[in-house]
Amino acid sequence: MRKLLGISLVLALVLSFSLVATTPVGADPPDVVWVDDDFDVNTPGWGSTHFDSIQDGVDAVAAGGTVNVADGEYQLEDSEPPPAEGDGRILVNKTVHLIGNPGNPENVEVRYSNEGRPVFNIIAPHVTIDGFKTVGGQNGFRMDMAGKTDTAHDSTISNCIVENAAENGIHIHSSHRHTIRYAEIVNPGLAEVGGLTNGIFVQNAEGTRIEVCTITSDKVKQMKWGINLEADAHDTEITGTTIAGSAEAAIRVAGDVSPVRITNNIIDDVAWDWGPAIWLTGGNDVSVISGNRIDTAIWGVSVGSSVDIAITGNSIQNTEHGIVIWDGHEDYVINFNSIVDNTSSGLTNLSGKEVDARYNWWGDASGPYNDPDNLDGKGNAVSADVEFVPWYFLEDPRIPITSYDDVDDTATGTGTARFGASEGVIVNLRTVEEAELPAEGKPRLEFPHGFFALDIVGVTVGGTVTVSIMLPQPAPPGTQYWKYYDDAWH
Repeated sequence: MRKLLGISLVLALVLSFSLVATTPVGADPPDVVWVDDDFDVNTPGWGSTHFDSIQDGVDAVAAGGTVNVADGEYQLEDSEPPPAEGDGRILVNKTVHLIGNPGNPENVEVRYSNEGRPVFNIIAPHVTIDGFKTVGGQNGFRMDMAGKTDTAHDSTISNCIVENAAENGIHIHSSHRHTIRYAEIVNPGLAEVGGLTNGIFVQNAEGTRIEVCTITSDKVKQMKWGINLEADAHDTEITGTTIAGSAEAAIRVAGDVSPVRITNNIIDDVAWDWGPAIWLTGGNDVSVISGNRIDTAIWGVSVGSSVDIAITGNSIQNTEHGIVIWDGHEDYVINFNSIVDNTSSGLTNLSGKEVDARYNWWGDASGPYNDPDNLDGKGNAVSADVEFVPWYFLEDPRIPITSYDDVDDTATGTGTARFGASEGVIVNLRTVEEAELPAEGKPRLEFPHGFFALDIVGVTVGGTVTVSIMLPQPAPPGTQYWKYYDDAWH
């Protein structure tokens, strides 16, 4: 009996020593942990800084810390019960940096077969997730704080692939100022063929940035909308993104989500018989659609009941209707676009109010066909209530414009002048009397529209900005443009 007791005591002491060595009582959580599907109990640091589960790494790391996830395949299984704070399989409930393989995200594959829960559910602020591939799940990533205090704001998902999500590839709801960058979303909507599925769904969420992403579907009528903005998704920017194979619209903007900026995207192959590439369904103010390339859709751009919309510098081709304006509007400008090879019309205006569509290329130097104002026009047709003169005589005159501003009258009283900038935002646009400028060095020319001054903010340091000027009357051949700055005329 004594020997047995002695052995029991020794084993207890060894077990106690082991627990102290791996999880010191009262120790602060580590700032950096590592996850690898090949780690096991023989790995140094096992259970404290080294894990084979992404969730275990997130749970162990300190707030603000980093979870480094090695290449591998991470097959997720449903835990019972689900996490108390959310329904995602990987619950990110603290500020962390989850780093996989940003250069080759396909090497860090996270697979989940449950179509009713997202792979990653983010409910904490300032989270970074970089370099992962998700396969399956309801969503690849979800930031959904509907009915709750928004604790998931200001997070960034970059260099990630989302494949075969059952519903939306990425779902943002009632959570603000997120950035989705360099993401690739493939075949979302497997669970709801023809249903309300999206590559990226943004609802009641302000300040979302979608930058340089790719959203594609090769399944007929599966992904209804590539990017869907709904209900108070204010101040959203979509730029540099490629969308192909959406069923109904590549980019849908529903309700008041103003302002929204849709710039420098490539949209191809909208699949249904009814489907615009870019669809503003109404109630939007101060929106910019600029620098996009649209090819193969029923409508290129479809706009209803909105105010202050700039459609500039786009290439719209191989649609039935290049641009359609449906109903009442104010302050629309449709300038500097290339609108060609659209079978029924280049621009149809059904609003009953005249729209400014000057300075566009319509596919032929003779201008757009219009009955009765340009019966000899061989370019794409335009409807009534379209101001299309002057048109461009140069093919593809696209100048991406991110900001517009007007002066109601020039300093010489010749009429309204409009300025556009290729980057940043124009502020403090004003007229300048010629007498206010130094005479020394000024060229001996007439300046029929006087002078202007403006500031452009939000410009990349060291970048170049192109300023487009639309004067009250066309500038005759030989017109010169002079600037005064740095105490000299240029």
